[in-house]
Amino acid sequence: MEGWKEQMAGCTDPEGLRLPYDGIKEEGSRKKAGHVRLSLDCKRSGEIKERCSLIGVTPYMFFVSVFSILLYRYSGKDRF
Repeated sequence: MEGWKEQMAGCTDPEGLRLPYDGIKEEGSRKKAGHVRLSLDCKRSGEIKERCSLIGVTPYMFFVSVFSILLYRYSGKDRF
């Protein structure tokens, strides 16, 4: 863990990642967080694996990139 702390030293953003829906939760608020379940059909999954193979990336790298693009789009920041 110490190695990661050293490597990430200086990478903090004092403002943090502020997404449009961030805010202070009101005391006594009953709002609950949610989640979205997503599953890919076999055809779509195969297409993603095939394209990843063509460009030399893993499906994990592909999905991390997609997530980074979404964070950028919603936060306006280019570093996370």
